[in-house]
Amino acid sequence: RSDFFVNKVNWYLPRQEVFEAQVQIRYLHNGSAAKVKPLRGERAYVEFFEPQLSITPGQSAVFYLDDCIVGGGWIE
Repeated sequence: RSDFFVNKVNWYLPRQEVFEAQVQIRYLHNGSAAKVKPLRGERAYVEFFEPQLSITPGQSAVFYLDDCIVGGGWIE
């Protein structure tokens, strides 16, 4: 699977446009390159460039630019 929605997103750096980021989906996941599209209502759409294993609803998804967290929320 390569895409999913995130809810209850908290943005640490305001975003309105689609951007590329490293997205971490599990504690032990190193993060992978993805496009992140902010949506209305504290939601975002994430599409990895390569399919990922174990994209699981209820787990966190954290968005990084370089080593800085720009946002994150819960996988739907």
